[in-house]
Amino acid sequence: MKALWQISRPLNVFIAFLSVFFSAWLVVDDPFTVLIIRTALSAALVTAAANVINDIFDLDIDRVNKPHRPLPAGRLSVSRAWWFYNGLNLLALILVIDQPALLSIAAGSAWLLYLYSKTLKRLPFGGNLLVAVISGVAFLYGALAAGDVSAACFPALFAALFHLARELIKDLEDVDGDRQYGARTLAVQYGRTTVLKMVDAVFIILFSLLWLPFLVGLYNIYYIYMVMPGVAGVLLWCALSLHQNSSVHNLARISMILKIDMLIGLVSIYAGVKL
Repeated sequence: MKALWQISRPLNVFIAFLSVFFSAWLVVDDPFTVLIIRTALSAALVTAAANVINDIFDLDIDRVNKPHRPLPAGRLSVSRAWWFYNGLNLLALILVIDQPALLSIAAGSAWLLYLYSKTLKRLPFGGNLLVAVISGVAFLYGALAAGDVSAACFPALFAALFHLARELIKDLEDVDGDRQYGARTLAVQYGRTTVLKMVDAVFIILFSLLWLPFLVGLYNIYYIYMVMPGVAGVLLWCALSLHQNSSVHNLARISMILKIDMLIGLVSIYAGVKL
């Protein structure tokens, strides 16, 4: 059970649930409805399944990059991981089976994430972009369940850019194992310097766009008070740290910091809309 819990990457699962729940909350005052909870749970389960299938297909690479993970460490068999993966996706679809639009998004996301782990992850940029887009779609998914997709447009854009930066950083983190097993990621194909420049570009775009919802009058001043130090400040620190120290340890630390910073971004948006 511990290995199943670890392979699902519970922090990622929690962020997926929170993203969907939060985007619905932007639309309605009371998001604690059966449909919204079901929708958020389905997104969390699709995320967990994606993490499992990623570890299945990355088993050889993880023996080099992440030997502590449940599969390379031998604490979970591949066959059990496959059963777990299928069960998670099946339950995710059952939760929204009565909602055709939500069901289509959940099924489509699950299929694309399978393709990502099987093929696209090992190709330059395509896999990075796919994960970023699906991360943004999670916010549209929650808003759709609440009845107004437009409310989630900016959160979806910010989430996509955040995840794109993290995916590029993870390419740098995993470059040794990826190169050894023939994965043609951006870091393998074009080197660290090029990928660092791409991360810088994503950070600059994200930093510039953070102001936009306030400038067009969608979010109030409380959003600026929170997002500038809590998100923009963290992006600046991460950019500087990446250039000062691009060791695997620091790359993993920055990736985790960005993951946690997404939660600060969610709180900032909530403050900008609800306070």
